[in-house]
This record gives sequence, C-alpha cells and structure tokens, in this order.
Amino acid sequence: MAKRKMNLKICFFIHILVITAWLLGSVIQTGAQIQKTIIDQSNPAVDPLAVKVGVAEGETIGSEETLDFGEEGSVPITEDVNAVGKASSITITASASPKAGGTISPSGRVAVDYGEDLQFTIKPNKGYQIKDVVVDGVSQGGVNKYTFTAIIKKHSIQAKFTKQTFTVTIAEGENVRVSPVGTKTATYGKKMKIKIKPATADIVPVLLVNGQQVETTKSGNAYLFDLTVFGDTSVYATSHVEPLIPDNTKVVDDSAAKNLSSVSEDQSVLTFDQNTPYAQSLQPGDVIVSGVTDATPNGLLRKVTNVSTGGSEITVETDEATLEDAIEDGESNLDQPLTANDIESFVPLIEGVTL
Repeated sequence: MAKRKMNLKICFFIHILVITAWLLGSVIQTGAQIQKTIIDQSNPAVDPLAVKVGVAEGETIGSEETLDFGEEGSVPITEDVNAVGKASSITITASASPKAGGTISPSGRVAVDYGEDLQFTIKPNKGYQIKDVVVDGVSQGGVNKYTFTAIIKKHSIQAKFTKQTFTVTIAEGENVRVSPVGTKTATYGKKMKIKIKPATADIVPVLLVNGQQVETTKSGNAYLFDLTVFGDTSVYATSHVEPLIPDNTKVVDDSAAKNLSSVSEDQSVLTFDQNTPYAQSLQPGDVIVSGVTDATPNGLLRKVTNVSTGGSEITVETDEATLEDAIEDGESNLDQPLTANDIESFVPLIEGVTL
C-alpha cells in the first residue's frame, strides 16, 4: 500500500512539471516580438511600414485587425504604432510636348521624399506659348509654375505648348493688285507668298513690310515676295508715283548754284553775281528749290516775292515755302532712326492722350 502511494506521488509530480513546462513555453511564444508588416489599406500609394507588435507566431494582421492576448482583453492596431522603417521616395513624372515648344523643369521621373513639396517651372521657347498644364489628368490652364505640396502619392504633370499666332494685315494702293489681301492669321515662322500685279507693264510696284521697303522678284507680269511671319505684320503694296511738279517750281541747277554769290542768314535774300538764264527766269510767286551746296548748306525751299537787277547782279527776295508749294502731287519716304538727342522741343499731351 505504501508503495502504491509513493507511485501516485511521483506521477502527480511529473504531471505538475509537464504542465509547468507547457505554460512557460506558451508564455515565451506569445510574448515573442515577431516583426510583422502593416499595410495602410486606405492609401495604397503609401509604402509599407515595418513595425514590431506582440502577436502569436504564424499570424498575419492588417491595419484594422485586433490581436487577442487572452484574459487581458484585446489591443487594436492603429496608425499610432511606432514605425521602425522609412517610407521610400515617391515618383512624379514630368513631360513637355512638343519638345520643340519648351521645357518643364525638373523633367522626367523625379523622385521626392514623402511629405515634401516640389515646384515645377514651365518655359516656352521662342515663337511658342504655354497652351495648358495638365496635372494628374486635370487642366490647370496656361500657368508657368506649379507646386505639389505635402506629397504622399505618385503624380504626373505635362506641359503643352503651341505656336504663337499673329495678325498679318495686307493692303494695296493705286495701280496694283495684291494677293492675298485683307487681315490674315499666321503662326510663328509661317511663310506667306505675296503676289503683286501692276495695272500696266510700265509700273514697278513698291512693297512695304512694317513700313520698310523690301525687294520683290519679277515673275512674268507679276512681282513676288516670300514673307516669314515673326510677329504682327503690316504689308502694303503700291506703285512708284512720278511727282507732279508745277511750272513755277525752279530747281537751282549746277550753273545757277555757281553764280549764287550770297545768301542772307535767314535765307530771305539771294544774290546772283551774273545775269544767268536761271536768274532771269525768276518771277514773284516762283518757288526756288536747291540741294545742299557751299552757299546753301541746308538746301533751299523759298518763294520769290521780288526780283531786282543792279548791274550784273540779280537780287531775289523770298519768303518761306512748303513742299506743297513745290510739288503738286507725289510721295516722300524718310527712314531715319531717332534718339532723345534729336528732340529739339516737345509739347505735353492733353491728359488722357497717349502715343
């Protein structure tokens, strides 16, 4: 009997040891720090974060799952868990089209750290303008800068360019026909062929582009010019007009200029030292026209008021004359750059009037 009791005590002790060992193993296994991965399912663009949580080995958890730790209750896994990893960089794809139209900077696949800001600059090339900037498929208009703020996901940005458009105004004058004619639109760098047909074969047309005369090429009975558009442009075709000079306009020839012995300071009195045919022809009402000579360094444009003869000299009294007095019909073109130093006087404009 005593031996049987001893065997029961030994068996009970062994059972106690086995149960104790099992309990210790469960505690160690449950308390082990197993590294798991939590995926933020609400924002797939965020890279996974590696965190340490106390879970039973072999289990997997998501961001919304709850871990059961037995009698102690349940512990929810939230976004406040301590991250031990680091988010990888996020990519923004930037492009420009057409490539000849301009640039976006930075460009290509641009890496940026999570949560950072990044600004893009859009610049058109000469002759182009910004048509649109598209961000993640949404138009932003023709902006020249765009900034992504607090970046947490991938983005795309595309700059679109288009050629600038200009107005070309083409007009025609007398004795010519030009084509095309009227107001046209043309993009930067476009070539336009201007064709001018004079009314008669003896007329040579004159072509002005932005006020400057340009050379044309004769082709049959027409004249051609290739215009390249670089901005708003005015084109005017007309013909040479022979000036109509009245009979009372007297141009000082070389012989008369040699015999013009003196000119008063105000040019009101002219003295010819010989009775030349030119001097003899002068009468009140005539208009004297002279180019630049030693005696007339600024030229002459005077109207005769009186002519008197004394010996071999002829004295001519004059007043000021105008181009309208000397030329009945004609055209005059003057092309001369002006600077502030050329201004002799000015008159303030009336308030509200501008040039």
